[in-house]
Amino acid sequence: CCCSGSGDGDSAESTSGETLLRVEGMTCDYCRDGVLRAMESVAGVEAAEVDLERGEASYRGGGDPDEVIASIVALGFTVELR
Repeated sequence: CCCSGSGDGDSAESTSGETLLRVEGMTCDYCRDGVLRAMESVAGVEAAEVDLERGEASYRGGGDPDEVIASIVALGFTVELR
């Protein structure tokens, strides 16, 4: 739990609207809250959501996907663009 991921992340170009990410390694509410705070800390992210059960996170706004992914990978999770 929390920071047990391998830290590998994929980079991708932003698309308009919502950006969906697969986040591996989240196992508890603390993990979910950390991922949410990490996404919200990136400039341009207007709204973010994390679905712990599905292992997915999404955000809206002009946040750079590479920066959003890096902010989550820094916590120790594996992230890929969906």
